[in-house]
Amino acid sequence: MAGLWCASPAWPQAFVFTEAASGLWNPYSVAPGSLVLIHSTNLAIGPATGVVARGFPLITNLAGTSAAVRVGGRVIDLYILATEQQWTRALLPSTTPLGDGTLVVTYNGSAIETLVRVVERQLRLYDGSWCRNATPVARPSFCVGRAVQNLGLEGAVENTLATAAKPGQLIALWGTGLGAVRGDEAAGPVAGHMEIAGLAVMVGNQRAKVVYAGRSGCCAGMDEIIFEAPEGIEGCKVPVWVRYDNEGHGTQDVYLSFASGSEVCGHSWGLTEADVRKLAAGATSTAQVVAYNEPGGWGMAFSTASEMGLPTAGTCVPYSWGGIFALDAPGGSRKDAGEVVNLQTPTQRLVARRMEANFYGSAIAGAVESGQYTMDNGRGGAEVAAFRTTFAVPPRSFSWTNREQLVELGEQDDLRVTWSASPATAGFVLVGGLFGVDGEYAGGFLCYERPEKGEFTVPAEILARARSEAYRPTELTLFTSFGYWQRITIPEIDIAELVISTAGGTRLLALK
Repeated sequence: MAGLWCASPAWPQAFVFTEAASGLWNPYSVAPGSLVLIHSTNLAIGPATGVVARGFPLITNLAGTSAAVRVGGRVIDLYILATEQQWTRALLPSTTPLGDGTLVVTYNGSAIETLVRVVERQLRLYDGSWCRNATPVARPSFCVGRAVQNLGLEGAVENTLATAAKPGQLIALWGTGLGAVRGDEAAGPVAGHMEIAGLAVMVGNQRAKVVYAGRSGCCAGMDEIIFEAPEGIEGCKVPVWVRYDNEGHGTQDVYLSFASGSEVCGHSWGLTEADVRKLAAGATSTAQVVAYNEPGGWGMAFSTASEMGLPTAGTCVPYSWGGIFALDAPGGSRKDAGEVVNLQTPTQRLVARRMEANFYGSAIAGAVESGQYTMDNGRGGAEVAAFRTTFAVPPRSFSWTNREQLVELGEQDDLRVTWSASPATAGFVLVGGLFGVDGEYAGGFLCYERPEKGEFTVPAEILARARSEAYRPTELTLFTSFGYWQRITIPEIDIAELVISTAGGTRLLALK
C-alpha cells in the first residue's frame, strides 16, 4: 500500500492509497474514479462494527463517516462504500481535478487529514497478496482479494494452479485506477471501453491482445481488463502486468497459470504435475537448502509452502521480489528441526545451528565443492523428525560472456545478456538490474531463464517500467548469477530443494 506517514506517532495519523495497491507505489497518489482506502491509526473514522453501503445510488455519509478532498480550489465529496473503526473504503469521484491537495475524513464530528495527490491514472490490480498476507488488524474486514478469472462459455473461473488458462482463452483482470469516466457514477456503474494511449497487457515478456479496458458493469469504481492468452505461454507463475501510459508506468504483477494440455499448469523448475496438484490442493512440506560462494555459507529451512516461488522461465519481475526456490515458503512457517543440522561435505564437517525463526546456517571457507554430501539433523526436532540423506553436487561453472561489450542503454533499447553455464540443464540464470543516480537506487528488475538458453533479452517494456520508478536515473547497475537447482530426498518431506548460487559479476551502464 502507499500512504503518507506523519512526523510523530503520537499524533493522529492518516493514510490514503489506491485500494488494490500492494507495496509502496507512489505514496498518497490516487486517480479520479478509483476506489481508495483511508486508514487512521489512532482516531476512529468509523463505527466499531463495520458497515457496508447497500448499493446504488451511492451516498456521501455512511454511519457517520464522510470524506472530502480539497484540490484545485474545489472541494469534492467522496462516496462512502464501507467503514469501520480504522478504515474507510470510498470512491473518489471522476470529477475530482488533478493536483496536490488534502483529504479530510470525518466521523461523528471528529476529523483527520492527510495529503493526497490526484493523478490522471494509477491502475492497481487485485492480486490478493495484501488480504492474504496481512494480519486481520492490519487490513479492513472488507478487504478485496485476488480477482483473476479465466473466461469461457461456462462463465468465469478463477485462474489457479489447477485451472490454468489455455492459449487463446480470454482472461479478466480486475483493478481500480484507470482514470475518470463520464456519467453519473452515483447512479450505477459507468461501463465502456476506454481509449488509453500506451495501454498494454504484458504476459511474461509478451504483449497480449487487449479486448476490453474500462469500468466493470457490476461495481462502483472497479475496472476490468480483458485480454487474450498468447500462444506459447506455459507455466505456473507467469507474471502479468498492465502498462497504462506511454512513459512505461505499470501495475504490480499478478501471477497466472497457463497450460496448453492439462488443466494443471506445467512447472519450469523440476516439479512434477503431481507436485503441482498437491500444492494446489493445500500446503506442501518443504526443505530448502542454499549455498553461496560469495560470501561462503550454507543455510537450511524446513517449512510449509502453498504457492510457487520462482517465476516461469523466460520472464521478469520487479526487483523487490528476488526468490531462488521453486516453492514459496514464508519465514513464518519454518519448523523446528532440532538444535543443529549436520552437513558432511567432501572435505569437512559443518554444523548449521538453529538461529532466529528456525533458520539454520553455517559459514564456509572457499567455494562450494563438488562431490558427495551427507546431511542429518541428529535426534530431530519438535516438528521435523530425525533424518539422514545423501546427495551429489556436480562441478559447476558460470561465465557472463558479453559483460565487457555492454556500455550504455537507450530509452527504447532491449538489453541482451549472454552466458555460459555448466551444468546447462539444471537451475536458472538470473539477470537483474537497478536504476539509479550516483549509487542511489530506486526501480529495478529480475529476470529468470534456463541456463541452457545461453542468452536472455530484457524487453524495453520491462526496462521502461523499472526506470519509471526511479527519479531521472543516469545509470543501470546490471548483474547476473547462476542458481544451480537440484531436488534431494528427505523422508516425510514432500519437496526438498537444493540451490547453489554463483555470482557472475556486475556492470555499470550509462543511460542515453
